[in-house]
Parts: sequence; structure tokens; C-alpha cells
Amino acid sequence: MSEELNQTTVDINDVIEQPTQVLTEAPKKKHGKLGITSFILALLSGLVIVIGLVISTRAALTFGGDPNAIAANPESLPSDLLGPLMMAGVVMVFGAGLSFVGFILGIIGLFMKNTKKLFAILGTILNGLPIVLVLFLMIIGLTMQASM
Repeated sequence: MSEELNQTTVDINDVIEQPTQVLTEAPKKKHGKLGITSFILALLSGLVIVIGLVISTRAALTFGGDPNAIAANPESLPSDLLGPLMMAGVVMVFGAGLSFVGFILGIIGLFMKNTKKLFAILGTILNGLPIVLVLFLMIIGLTMQASM
């Protein structure tokens, strides 16, 4: 019986003497998936908007008409030009939709815990730029129309 007692004591001492694992550094943060998605959507929406601008510019240069005459009488626009301009508009609206979704994902990514915020910040800024630009152009247009 005394041998069993000594063996039990030795086993307990072995357990007590084992070093405990101490975490000295915080776990490494990874880039958040929402932030990366937001950044990718920013790049993609920028590309889509540029493609829409190229389509509309090419259509306008092909037409070669007087822009003031078209603004005064939109019915004078040739039917050949309507297709490319409508396609350019749809492409740009799609790019704006991508920007909006990326902006929302970037904001959500900013509030995620235990993740790096770099891509969420970049995605929020890059997706917010087209939104701010469109709002700015709308305000300019409304003030110009009010002044006429």
C-alpha cells in the first residue's frame, strides 16, 4: 500500500512540475473576407464603369453631331446611337450597383473583430468615391438647372 501511495505522489508531482503553456503574443490577425471582397468589388466596379464610359464616348465620337442640338431636341438623336448609349447606361448602372454592394461590405468589414482592416478601409474608400462623385454631379446638375 505504501508503494501505491508513493507512486501516486510521484504522478501528481510530475503533473505539477510540467510547464504550463503561456500565451505571450496575441494570435495573428488575418485579413477579413468581407474586406477583401469589398476591395475586389471596388476594382471590378471601376473597370465596369470605365468600360461604360468608353462605350458612350465611342458612340458619341461616331455620331459626331452637335451636343447642344441633341440636348435641345433629344428626338433628333439617330437610332443607330440609341443602342450603344443604352448599353453604356446599363453597364454604368451595373458598376454603380457593384460599388454600392462593395461599400456596404467594406463598412461591415470595418466592424469585424480579430481581422485586419486594410482591405476593408481600401474597399470602403474606393467604393465610396463613385457614389460621392455621382452625388456631386447630381447636385451640380440640379443647381445648373435651377439657375436657368
